[in-house]
Amino acid sequence: MKKLFFCLLFMSPWLLFSQGAFNLMPNPLASASGTVNIITGSSLNNVFAVGQVSGVSQVIKYDGSSWTTNYTSPGIVLSEMKFLNSTVGYMLGGNGGLFKYNGSSWDLLGQYTTYSDVGLSIISENDVWFCGSYANIVHYNGTTGNLVWSNSPFGVSFRDIIAFSDSDIWLLGNYWDGTNSTTKLYHFDGNSNLVEKMSLPGEDPIEFLSLDANHFMILGYYKAYIYDLTANSYVESHTWGLGNAVSMTMLDSKKVIVGLAGFGIAIYNNNVWSETDEVHGHHIWSPPGDDNNIFLTGMNGQIYLWDGQLSGVSENDQSALAIYPNPTSDKIFLEGNTKEAKLYDLTGKLVAEPYCSNGQTIIDLQLLPQSMYILKAQVDDQLITKKIIKK
Repeated sequence: MKKLFFCLLFMSPWLLFSQGAFNLMPNPLASASGTVNIITGSSLNNVFAVGQVSGVSQVIKYDGSSWTTNYTSPGIVLSEMKFLNSTVGYMLGGNGGLFKYNGSSWDLLGQYTTYSDVGLSIISENDVWFCGSYANIVHYNGTTGNLVWSNSPFGVSFRDIIAFSDSDIWLLGNYWDGTNSTTKLYHFDGNSNLVEKMSLPGEDPIEFLSLDANHFMILGYYKAYIYDLTANSYVESHTWGLGNAVSMTMLDSKKVIVGLAGFGIAIYNNNVWSETDEVHGHHIWSPPGDDNNIFLTGMNGQIYLWDGQLSGVSENDQSALAIYPNPTSDKIFLEGNTKEAKLYDLTGKLVAEPYCSNGQTIIDLQLLPQSMYILKAQVDDQLITKKIIKK
């Protein structure tokens, strides 16, 4: 077999090797210290991303041609953003602050809690609900924000909220008992009645969305779940294979796209799941009514625009690269015409790179904890992704 050869030219592990369907977009957050935590908007010409550069929170805007800085917040971590239309949007600050978009800039409406708020739901321009840590629920009525629920049930931190009306509100929460995490789903009547509807021991919640009038898709760190509102029951829908889930979006065609920590995406279509490493995303969003312009974020503030098309190349076609032994408790050996290889944990952190010894290319896993890792290798013009098990 051919020995592994490393090219001095660095190839980003987030690039797609296909015909221009997955394009890197220059933006002000893209830097060694940059991150993108949120991407959303109202249309292809009104897209917003929230992130940080050197610890300073920023909002950047895409107008259909380029990204520019729209808002800078040196002292406040910006945690969530959603839009009603092109001129009305709301944004949460990590200190309980609520911001409103006025069509060109952001106005701080007030600080309604002292905690971190992360879930946001807009019913109308003057009817907004948001939630966060210590089980806070806040209702903004166009004039002020009222803290309608706080610090109960003990140990629960809300992660997301969907408000169908002021008396029909659903919340996704996380209960931490000091050792284990449990995902909780609650219904709130807008006043004083908070009812637990679902409990998933061992799962870490991320967000949820409404698939239709009777079903939620619940995104967990390890799995996806479908909750039936009418039957008050749920099913485990899918277990992630390429990496842990980070975010999801639902296209106009009712497909759901899930970002898998930069290692690939999962696609839910007509009750069937598939995963591919052709496209790599963390946070994902698509404009309403548009299945052909999907925004994805990568590492270091990168933003990509994907046309929604896949080449159909199998993610399991790995004949060009031999990897052994796998599983391993020690080292793995690589053989193939490979230009570069890197090993990542399931959060997307780079944990190991190969070295050469006696003509062999080796990755040492001895000091890594027992877990599943993701090897990404560029072989000629092909990007190969392989699960590696450290036992």
